[in-house]
Amino acid sequence: QIAVEQGEFTFAWLGIVDDDAHLVVPVARGGDGAEYLAGLQVSTLDEPSGRGPSGTAARTGTSVICNDIAGDDTMLPWQPRAASHGYRSSAACPLWVEGRVAGVLSVYAGTVGFFDAEEIALVERLAANVAYGWESIERETWRRASEAALGAQREQAHRLESLGQLAGGIAHDFNNLLGVILNYSTLLEREVHDAGALADIGQIRAAAERAAALTRQMLTFARRDATSHEPIEVNGVIRGIASMLERSFGAHIDLNLDLSDDRLVTIIDQHQLEQIVLNLAINARDAMPAN
Repeated sequence: QIAVEQGEFTFAWLGIVDDDAHLVVPVARGGDGAEYLAGLQVSTLDEPSGRGPSGTAARTGTSVICNDIAGDDTMLPWQPRAASHGYRSSAACPLWVEGRVAGVLSVYAGTVGFFDAEEIALVERLAANVAYGWESIERETWRRASEAALGAQREQAHRLESLGQLAGGIAHDFNNLLGVILNYSTLLEREVHDAGALADIGQIRAAAERAAALTRQMLTFARRDATSHEPIEVNGVIRGIASMLERSFGAHIDLNLDLSDDRLVTIIDQHQLEQIVLNLAINARDAMPAN
């Protein structure tokens, strides 16, 4: 509407470029001519419906002027429509947004030869203003989307931190209970002499030690356990957490260990190494199609 009022044009419309459909699609208009856009087909390809000012401007990225619609063969598809509305000349300017032609501003006048150098400059300034506003909206939309995504990431990180704290608290209390079980197992082994009973106590101790190892992993995940760097045999650690990895994967994923025949030793905290392997394995699982 501003283009019509400032440029004294008969009609103006704004179209966006649909790259998939190869069309300039009208989205806004000003002036008398709503019927003109009804069923209007403007192609961005080099074909009859794309050789008018609007299609050519979208395709070439340059301003295109037609000062005699009735006498211009490239306007044949639109001559009857333009004549019925009293349009005698037209101009189209591309809207450059973020380095691409995102749309076209098309204007019409009721006299032949209307678009001289001054009018063309006016249309191009109007198009530049529209493109600037469009670009500003896109940047603001991108900024808000980025802020929303960052906020979601922060919220997720906070939830994970809370989960880690909860897991650490539970694991710490559970570890204390396991310490009691292990201590009483030791006392019973000293007092019991029956071979069968000793075997049962050994099973209790072994189960408690396995549970304690899992608890240490949870404490490491929650970053509540002290680290201890010492020589660690890597293959042994991987074999030791294989069952935990299988539970993390689920029944639909097979775990196969292909370990080195050499004895690989490194200086590291065992529980941190276990966490590293677990993280790598879970990332690999998440990267699989449908997990």
